[in-house]
Amino acid sequence: MYTDAMLRHRLPTWITLLCTGHYNMACPSADDIRRQIAIAAALGHKGFAWFNVYTWRPEENYRFPPINEFGERTQTFEWLSYELRRFHKTVASTLLALDFQRAYHIGGPPLGGYPNTVDSELVKRVDVREAKFPVLVSEFSDSYGRDYVALVNNSREGYGQARITWHGNPNVYKIGWEGQEEPARRWVNDSDSQDTSVITAPWLAPGQMELYRVESDAPERL
Repeated sequence: MYTDAMLRHRLPTWITLLCTGHYNMACPSADDIRRQIAIAAALGHKGFAWFNVYTWRPEENYRFPPINEFGERTQTFEWLSYELRRFHKTVASTLLALDFQRAYHIGGPPLGGYPNTVDSELVKRVDVREAKFPVLVSEFSDSYGRDYVALVNNSREGYGQARITWHGNPNVYKIGWEGQEEPARRWVNDSDSQDTSVITAPWLAPGQMELYRVESDAPERL
């Protein structure tokens, strides 16, 4: 809903994420915090607010906010601080300069109205059968018309390796520490020596994002 509004009005949006357990919502773990950040960023949002960082006094079943009612930092503070700093040190600066284009949710039922099959000029397919967790695949472009693809493990507990097969024979660059680019490691199909597909196969923790810049060898799009 928020992403649709962002696209409709062509405005940058911030979204509120959860860092305090309350009512029927569990206290978020480090994996939960990472997943919220990655999904929001992969769907094009430019900033995050958090509910709620401080608690002044006990209220109902609110528990373990980053700063508790005694003014103390909790384990939630450490997780939130770590995940946000890690996000800022890797892909955040790149994502801020990108425009969201489209997304797909692969390996599970459709979520948020996004299709669960890929129809992309960049990504041929995404294989999560061995990983056993769903992934969010989203595409971006920058002001120079260059293409980017984000891959997010959209799971609270699944670990494993997802495989992206790219169309054609593109150059693929991973966005890493401090936004630096490096050639993405190419996965080789040892069981089929004739397979010349360009495949990238990152190992993903729950909520982990990987971001790639893709130089396609396809004819220039109109």
